[in-house]
Parts: sequence; structure tokens; C-alpha cells
Amino acid sequence: MATIRFRSSNKGRGAHGSNKGGKFSLIIFGLIWTAFSSIFVVLGVKSSLSDAERSSWPTAPCEVEHFKINSNSGLDPAFQPVIKYSYRWEGSEHTGTKIWQDKKGEDDYHELAELIDLQHQGEITECYINPEDPSEAVIYPTSDSS
Repeated sequence: MATIRFRSSNKGRGAHGSNKGGKFSLIIFGLIWTAFSSIFVVLGVKSSLSDAERSSWPTAPCEVEHFKINSNSGLDPAFQPVIKYSYRWEGSEHTGTKIWQDKKGEDDYHELAELIDLQHQGEITECYINPEDPSEAVIYPTSDSS
């Protein structure tokens, strides 16, 4: 009967064997993970600051001329609003086409349908105007439609 013996390579490493290469790899992984995660934190803060800036834009009465929802599973997101509204700012007529600045639409039809209902009820009556570029306006200054 043959006996198989495995040779232990833990000489001088203690009971658990400290692996310097493993610790170094773990540190490198941690640094990469932290850097990668930080990208999302920076993007989130930037988006929040942009929303806060737009929330301070002055408002003006606007009249919605056209509002519908395009639906196409090939679009990203699948449901996208098409809106046209007019507003007057400092004596000049302008036309707007954006509900939000940085958002194209919704993946859920009902979210946009609520906006259509608000428009039919006469609730969408003002828009936020960029004071530095009055040709730029949005119905909602933030991406959450509130």
C-alpha cells in the first residue's frame, strides 16, 4: 500500500501562512474598487448640483401646444415624451421641447401618462428658464417630475 505525503510549504510563515502577494493583490483590488466607486459618487453629486441650479432658475408661464408619448421597445428608455410649449421671456417668444434637462423618458408608461393627465388638467402652466440662455427651458428642473 502506497502512502502519499504532501509537503507543506509553510516554513517560516506561522500557522496560517502570510502571503505577501495575496495582501498586495487585496490592497490593489481595494484601491481599484474605491476609485471605480468614486466615479459614481462624483456623477451623483454633479447631477444633484445641476438639479439644484436648475431649481433656482426663474419661472415663466408657458402654454403646452403638443404633448404625446412615443413608445418603441427599441428606444432607451422605451417611452419618450414629445412636447412643445411656448413661453415669453423678457419680451421675446421662445419654444421649448424638454420636460427635463438630462432625462429622455421613462421605462414605465404610467409615469409619463401621469404627466399627460396633469397637462390635460391644466396643471402644467409654467416652465423654468435658464437666465443665461433664455432659449433653454424645462418643465421640471429635476429628473423626478416633482
